[in-house]
Amino acid sequence: MKKYCLVLIIAIGFLPFAAQAAFITDLRYGNRGQSVYELQNFLITQGLLKVNANGIFGPATRNAVIAYQASVGLPATGFVGPMTREKINTNGHTNANTSNVIIMPQPTLTPSVIPQPNQITVITNDR
Repeated sequence: MKKYCLVLIIAIGFLPFAAQAAFITDLRYGNRGQSVYELQNFLITQGLLKVNANGIFGPATRNAVIAYQASVGLPATGFVGPMTREKINTNGHTNANTSNVIIMPQPTLTPSVIPQPNQITVITNDR
């Protein structure tokens, strides 16, 4: 029980941190998954993608990537390679945890009240 409380306290300790994610692999037409979803959310925040993020790198995403590349002076290929990733990462792409990104915590103010182990209820499957 003490081990679970310690893990929960440690996890709560990381809540005050915002995550800044950096793309580290190439993305192209036909890719699917969380990395594409994160790219789509970035393009939406830039006002370049007008559809909901769905994790599928299709025609709308490719067109939005081309528009982004043109807007930052890159060759407008629709392929998210090293140069495009660098521009996206430099523009402060932020989001949640994905397998295609490196998470770099950014510290914020720490809470003034730290929970005590007797204030936490841990539910386990132990019988």
